[in-house]
Amino acid sequence: MPPTLEQIKSFVQWWNVSYPLDRWWREKHSVAFNSAEHRAMSFVDMKLEFEEDILYVDLRRRKRDPAYIAGRGDWLRKRRPVKMSEGEIDDLFDRFDPTSYKRNDDGKIIL
Repeated sequence: MPPTLEQIKSFVQWWNVSYPLDRWWREKHSVAFNSAEHRAMSFVDMKLEFEEDILYVDLRRRKRDPAYIAGRGDWLRKRRPVKMSEGEIDDLFDRFDPTSYKRNDDGKIIL
């Protein structure tokens, strides 16, 4: 027996609450839920893109680097490099809690 409309709506709501970064990524790239492009995307890649966007927004907001030139590709290199082992990176993603990010009234993550 196929799922009811209410079951489908409930699942989609559960998914978006459980995986807010996934929702953020789909909105940013205008990708439909459960499309081939959506299913092909890695959660790790979504998380890395999200963190990169946070760094970029923070850099622009604070204007800590007046020598920043868009498109040059060196804005992250000016900071002390972080060296992490593969195990430390795995542990970081294991501890990641997507529900800890602040949201606006529409449920979108606030950068």
